[in-house]
Amino acid sequence: MSQVNTRAYDSSGRRAAARERRDRMVQVARRRFLDDGYATTTLPMVAAEAKVSVETLYKAFGSKAGLLAAVAEAALSGPGPQPTMEISDERGAAATDPYELVATWAELAAQVIPRLAPIMLLIRGSATTSTEVARLRAQLDQDRLDRMADQARLLARHGWLREGVSVEAARDSMWAYTDPGMYELMVLRRGWSIRRFRGFLAGALMAAMLPPLPMAEPDPRSIITGGRFGRTPGRRSAGRPGRRPPSG
Repeated sequence: MSQVNTRAYDSSGRRAAARERRDRMVQVARRRFLDDGYATTTLPMVAAEAKVSVETLYKAFGSKAGLLAAVAEAALSGPGPQPTMEISDERGAAATDPYELVATWAELAAQVIPRLAPIMLLIRGSATTSTEVARLRAQLDQDRLDRMADQARLLARHGWLREGVSVEAARDSMWAYTDPGMYELMVLRRGWSIRRFRGFLAGALMAAMLPPLPMAEPDPRSIITGGRFGRTPGRRSAGRPGRRPPSG
């Protein structure tokens, strides 16, 4: 029994060491790609800084473009231990409120895009001179489009899309607003905070896809007492709950 336990422990330790080594190679590659550019960065440079052999890099990633793909994949997973896509799937499966769900998608996007945007901008710039990177760019764009199609179909299954908005239109709206180029424009070039960017995404996506939030009637007591009253979201008919869009 002790021998079996020892073997299991050794196997677990080897897997953990392999994961740590892979993470280190990806982190070094990200830094090198962003600091030196894709064309200038070489696998021997990454291997030397990550303290692994070039052969190890080739076995793990196949090529420099494969290593760049792994960097993009790591950015897409998000900042936490659970991949962002898994969180999104869980929230989508449990959703009962479309406004809350879209706000959640905007929040998750605002966590991922700052990590992903610099890599995607690098990929787009390098795609003009590398056919491998051009294929990687096309695949990443298609993967994101497919992901947005899944989310649009979820909204449609629940009857949450605004009348006249097709699954394809909802998909394309989400694809456009979550493009890293939007982050570049608003955050990197216009200086928006991430909080403001998150609010912008949520509001824009709701406006593009969901019915307008209903407005409740003002409380007559506020008129009598001379107090101010504002329009506040009520509850949608046909069982659709209303939510106030998150502010930026």
